[in-house]
Amino acid sequence: MEPRSTVVLRSQLALLNCSAVGVAGSKVSITWRKDGAEIVSDGAGRVTVLANGSLAIRRFCKKRIHETDKGVYECVASNDVGTIVSRQALLQCAGRFRVAKFIHCCSN
Repeated sequence: MEPRSTVVLRSQLALLNCSAVGVAGSKVSITWRKDGAEIVSDGAGRVTVLANGSLAIRRFCKKRIHETDKGVYECVASNDVGTIVSRQALLQCAGRFRVAKFIHCCSN
């Protein structure tokens, strides 16, 4: 399974799916790249490669410092036979809509 481009609401969970099966039962290792660079877990559990190979980003684009969450992601599957890279998936932030308040003014 390869990741798909998607738009995620700000502060929500972003989940990119990836899975691969090795030939003759060989173990497959899944890593991720963002904009061509390997993703390293942030240590706080906000960015995590799950046991099934999917990438989870908690509180996606929540703060200005997380604006860098947006970008092009790739899943990389490797085993003793070789390495294969998934198609690219564009991950984008969507802001929350705010409901406008109408102020009544000046009654006739």
